[in-house]
Amino acid sequence: MSAEHLVGPAHHPSLLDACRQGNPALATLLLQHDPTDSLVHATTTPSRYTPLHAAALLNCVDVAAVLLRHGADVDAQDIAGTTPLMIAASLGHRSFVRVLLEANANLNASALDGSTALHVAAYHGQLDIVDDLIDAGADVTVTRPDGVDLQLIAVREGHTDLVKALATPLKLEHVFVAASHGHLPVVVHAIAGALQHHQVETLVHSSAILAAFERGHVDVADLLLQHVDLDHLDAVLALALPKAAEAGQLEAVQYLLAQGVNVQGPDNEVATAAVHLAVQNNHLAVVETLVEKIGDARALSIPNALGHYPMHLAAQEGHAEMLAYLSLLGASVDVRFLDGSTPLHLAAEKGHLKAVILLTALGNSPDEPTEYLCGKSPRELAQLKGHVAVETFFGSL
Repeated sequence: MSAEHLVGPAHHPSLLDACRQGNPALATLLLQHDPTDSLVHATTTPSRYTPLHAAALLNCVDVAAVLLRHGADVDAQDIAGTTPLMIAASLGHRSFVRVLLEANANLNASALDGSTALHVAAYHGQLDIVDDLIDAGADVTVTRPDGVDLQLIAVREGHTDLVKALATPLKLEHVFVAASHGHLPVVVHAIAGALQHHQVETLVHSSAILAAFERGHVDVADLLLQHVDLDHLDAVLALALPKAAEAGQLEAVQYLLAQGVNVQGPDNEVATAAVHLAVQNNHLAVVETLVEKIGDARALSIPNALGHYPMHLAAQEGHAEMLAYLSLLGASVDVRFLDGSTPLHLAAEKGHLKAVILLTALGNSPDEPTEYLCGKSPRELAQLKGHVAVETFFGSL
């Protein structure tokens, strides 16, 4: 069937018009003048929507009743395997859902990705419809091929009442999901009773705490930390600081520093990692906070285990403002990576014009030889990589 069967030829009323108008009389008239019953089963191209799909989308309850009386397939699936029930459930069309349930719609029909109407309703937060589907007998245990089930959806979307209603014990993976999405009430529920006691004790071995800090959910992380053995607390905080710094979560960084994460000393690996990751990702406020806590701007001149200095990392990413800040606090541009490259080599190779201009002004030479890429200078690297703007700038010097 072509889309014309559903949409209708130009200037002629169609079932889609009937849906848009909420006009069951028009739908009845059209179907009565369709002796082959082809119209009620027609599908659009390429989506394979039926008139009942369209009615579900537009919440045309009365039109749906007409379609069903004329033999519409209540469980028709479009190209993605979506049924009218899934559409109505996702959009919160509760009365429409009830009409489909009265027509014995398949509660557990699955789309191509394995989702059922129950999954779709929960994902979109249509909790009244979730209740209706469960009351009607929908299977709450159906699991998609990717392992997602109703419980995981409820946890991920923060539907605490639904999580409680399912009354299924949560696992550590659920705590991780809830923590990473910042759903404190779900985490509270999990800690309060859904987890076995020995699982709570192993939270330190999960990544839930790190995920909470990385996403900036300090309230969730604070709750989880209360269940970490004191013998492990310092280690957890030390792991979390670089994660929070890398993600630019200033509040989380401030919290961790206030909790006493040790960032003192010239060989402090935690401080070095946090500073380098914050610099690389251009989180200036985080770098400023770390330097203030460390109390020594020389932390900005310490290489990491790979030999990269903060200057290299900022130059490679083209973070001109960060480069200016590092220089202002005394970090030298005359630092070399293990292969001999200066910050200017990296900025020129990547074509970061603003960084190139700043580094040149700070003293890096465009003609500095190095072991990097067979002895290429920054000028030669810009030419090799085709960065015309950088070449032009170097040519103006």
